[in-house]
Amino acid sequence: MIDEIGRPGRPMADYVRTIKKGWWIVVATVLIVAGATYLVSSKQKPSFQATAQDLISAQNVLLSTSQNQSSSKDALFYAATQAALANNADIAAQALRDAKITDLSPQGLLKASTVTADPTASIVSFTVTYHTRAGTIALANSYAKAFADQSLKNLNGQIAKLVQSDNQQIQEYQRRLTAVQNKISEAQANGQSAGQFYAESSSLQSQIGKVTDDRSQLQHAKISGVGGTKLANPAAGAGQLAPNTKRNTAVGLILGVVLGIGLVFAREAFDTRVRSAEQVASELGLPLFGRLPRPDKDMRRHDQLTLLADPHGIHSEAYKKLRVSLDFANLDPQAQMILVTSAVAQEGKSTTAANLAVAMAAAGKNVVLVDLDLRAPYLDRFFGLTGRPGVTDVVLGNASLDEALVPVVVPGAPDPGARRNGHGHSSHGSLLHVLVAGEPPSDPSALLASQSLATVLSELRERAEMVVIDTPPVLPVADTMGLTSQADAYVVVSKLDLIRRPMLHEMRRELGTARALGLGVVVTDAEAESGYGYGGGYGYGGYGSQTDQTARTRASR
Repeated sequence: MIDEIGRPGRPMADYVRTIKKGWWIVVATVLIVAGATYLVSSKQKPSFQATAQDLISAQNVLLSTSQNQSSSKDALFYAATQAALANNADIAAQALRDAKITDLSPQGLLKASTVTADPTASIVSFTVTYHTRAGTIALANSYAKAFADQSLKNLNGQIAKLVQSDNQQIQEYQRRLTAVQNKISEAQANGQSAGQFYAESSSLQSQIGKVTDDRSQLQHAKISGVGGTKLANPAAGAGQLAPNTKRNTAVGLILGVVLGIGLVFAREAFDTRVRSAEQVASELGLPLFGRLPRPDKDMRRHDQLTLLADPHGIHSEAYKKLRVSLDFANLDPQAQMILVTSAVAQEGKSTTAANLAVAMAAAGKNVVLVDLDLRAPYLDRFFGLTGRPGVTDVVLGNASLDEALVPVVVPGAPDPGARRNGHGHSSHGSLLHVLVAGEPPSDPSALLASQSLATVLSELRERAEMVVIDTPPVLPVADTMGLTSQADAYVVVSKLDLIRRPMLHEMRRELGTARALGLGVVVTDAEAESGYGYGGGYGYGGYGSQTDQTARTRASR
């Protein structure tokens, strides 16, 4: 899998390593989140919940038998009506009095309660939430009982009104029956027919009997409580809703782990610093040749090379190890012309290229060191060759290659007297020759891409076993990418405190199109604490500051 900058997609091991690197963030986040959750949960006010149920009559005794043949829709409506009637402040106040709860108002009880109806079971449920277990049970039962009592009171009141109405009807029917019976007696006394009065009398007696039966049923319902609402399932216990410290703490642990891992990856995404030489090599996809210490302060002040000023010092050993690593990496490709470059300036590429060339010469190889960083050349200062003709003079025909090549005495190098390189040319009495940049050209890119320079480089191949070229940084200008078509391989120099991951990504993308082979990467000044931007006329915006360039150039080269 290839990502947007041409790198292989990150394997799962990379994510695991990222989490391991930020393990302390995950642990701290888990402790903070879980601890906060436990603290808040433990201080939370207790909350309990209980439910009591009332049984409502499936048949309304206030209606006649024929009227009670109601549909399921009517039953649903009746049950919903009962539930709505239960949300009453007077009923809530009675429930509070019965439960002897004084810290809650009727409106507060209604807010802390839920009344639901189940028409299929003729059940109205009263669910109450309160801060004590006993109080919750008492409130649920009192609420359900208060509604049942109120329902029964309302029912009995309605029954009493209906009984009174029936009594009035019976009295009216009796008065009318008495009048009819008197008419019957008068008709019989006068010898008249009383048939029509008998029919009316029979009808009135039937009406009296029917109303009497209805009155009896209502009286029976009042006495027995049939058709009223009753407390069917009182609350026997109350479940604790809060605080659920164990559950909340467990959730806090899980959230802490997730949040901690997220913070680790967020930290990695926003922190573009490169923290190790291994990370530099991994980002560039190149082997790590080694880590080079910062040159001695006096050597930097006087533009001295470690291998020439102190060939047996501790710092010199690092460059000798670098030469050995490069030799091993170059066993198979047998690269003869090697570019030394970096992402931006001030990463120590010129110092590394010069010391590497000296180390190769000290090992007995005929080496030519070339300064093709025509925009900001520096090799002439290391060897005291300022003002000497160089590459530009040879390309323009102002000097011959022999005149421009300067032999350099390398301490500890074998006697070059009769030695010849692999192409039959003499070494001119030295194992190291330096070709400085020369007069600055008006258009460095055009000169570096010219056929004349290609001819010079080709001749250098004939003269030396190894050609080490100090090139411009890759990111600010395209000079180095053009030179990769003429070189065999390249070595990247990076400085930890200066380089950033986006810079490495961009450099890898650009070097991925190079024809030369990437041999490895060298990390310089790994112990330094401050980084600088690339100056000397390059100006690669976004990768560093351009200010105070003159004061820094000497220390960074």
